[in-house]
Amino acid sequence: MQERPILDDSTFRVRFGALLGQAPSGTVRDHHFLQVLSDRAPWLDTGVDLAAGEMVSTFSIGRTCLKGTQISFPSTLQIWCRIGKDGEIFRGTRASNSFTVDKGGRLYVGTSFPGEFASRTGALATPEEAWGMAEGNLNLLVVRWQVDPREGLKRLAAHGDVDNLIATEIDRFANEVPPPEGWNYLWFIGPAEIYSDCDKHGRDHAICCHSDNNGALLIKDCELPLVPDTRLSWSWRMEQLPSKVAEDTLPTHDYLSIAVEFDNGQDITYFWSCELPL
Repeated sequence: MQERPILDDSTFRVRFGALLGQAPSGTVRDHHFLQVLSDRAPWLDTGVDLAAGEMVSTFSIGRTCLKGTQISFPSTLQIWCRIGKDGEIFRGTRASNSFTVDKGGRLYVGTSFPGEFASRTGALATPEEAWGMAEGNLNLLVVRWQVDPREGLKRLAAHGDVDNLIATEIDRFANEVPPPEGWNYLWFIGPAEIYSDCDKHGRDHAICCHSDNNGALLIKDCELPLVPDTRLSWSWRMEQLPSKVAEDTLPTHDYLSIAVEFDNGQDITYFWSCELPL
């Protein structure tokens, strides 16, 4: 699939500013444009204070690139939010997201790759210097509503759109893909919509995966005895492998796998490979 051209910062601001200016009275409380640099470690103080109960939507554009490689990540996977310095970190599944503020506080934002989070409140598991391996400018729009976001989005859509972001958020409300029953996304990688319950193959508890420039880890706790006859079994059908070359280098480390993680953090991972031997 051919990617759409990415809007530049100026066009993003001008077009969204004009669209928000057409919003009917009583729709938008205020909005804030922010630039999030990919080479800066979290957390950026946005200067935006949110009150408990407020309804907010965010829209983002841009990519983070790993210097010297072709590896890049869209803003969808990169931009995380935190409300207050002790708030739990979160992000959406698309380049747009809407949420209701649970506990009021200052809004902080930051990127994840090439670092990693150590806690659900955004402590870093990697040195801040790791972010120096990345480059790119991400642009974020924060909209505070006076109405329910779904109503506000519909009012804006009546006057236009910016890079299909309004339509995408309306669609997310209507068609967001929940994780399969009993499964959760690994918190520090973030949520996604690529795994879903799939019963069309006539099998109970089947899971389908469809990924397009995305990635996620789906997990489920299991308590099983480790004895000689303990077995893991599954069946799967690969319609298309994520990678067209061997998956054992960083730039080509794309794969679909089944893994077992033990209590000590070590894991055994099984995956189909394009080039690697059995």
